[in-house]
Amino acid sequence: MKLVSLVVGIAASIAAFDAAQSQEFPSTGMVYNTIDAASIVHRCNLTDKLTMDCEFTQTSIRRKLSADDAAQKLAEAKAEFTAKPTGMSQTECAQYETMSMVLQGKKAAPNMQGFSKLTGRVKSDLLLITSQFVSFCRDSSIDNWMKIISTSLDRDKRTCLISSNTFNQKFRRSDANTWTVVSQPYGPCGIVQLVPTVLKA
Repeated sequence: MKLVSLVVGIAASIAAFDAAQSQEFPSTGMVYNTIDAASIVHRCNLTDKLTMDCEFTQTSIRRKLSADDAAQKLAEAKAEFTAKPTGMSQTECAQYETMSMVLQGKKAAPNMQGFSKLTGRVKSDLLLITSQFVSFCRDSSIDNWMKIISTSLDRDKRTCLISSNTFNQKFRRSDANTWTVVSQPYGPCGIVQLVPTVLKA
């Protein structure tokens, strides 16, 4: 079955499970976006022979930072430091020294309960960045500063952001194989869906 859905003004085409084709109505379906890491799942229940209620779940996964954006931020950070070199205060440097020793197991953590909840990957990332801050405190060069920026950006490049949106729509049978959304005004502005969503069995 095919799903053509207008979500936030975008019409999309969907092909779903073959098993549902033999049913009298499109009870379930799923589609994956061929460009982005995203999908839409729908589950429908008949309310009578001519109408059904459907729940849609739209899920997407995207990188927190793209490679192109990371390169741009890296260049901007280098230009900013060149124009106005920065440094760390003695207090800040002492804190990074302490954190580095704790992460290396050379000193007890001030909050063992919180520290014990950190995963191995998080501890490894923290150790790397704190060690780089310690190096920068000892030598506030642009090379050491760019190592800090690069490490922070690399972490964002491998971080994914996941979002999920659920919405409901009511459909009415148009013919033997077609169901059209029942569009009614909603929201404070009385928005009406002009391009109908269509489910085909």
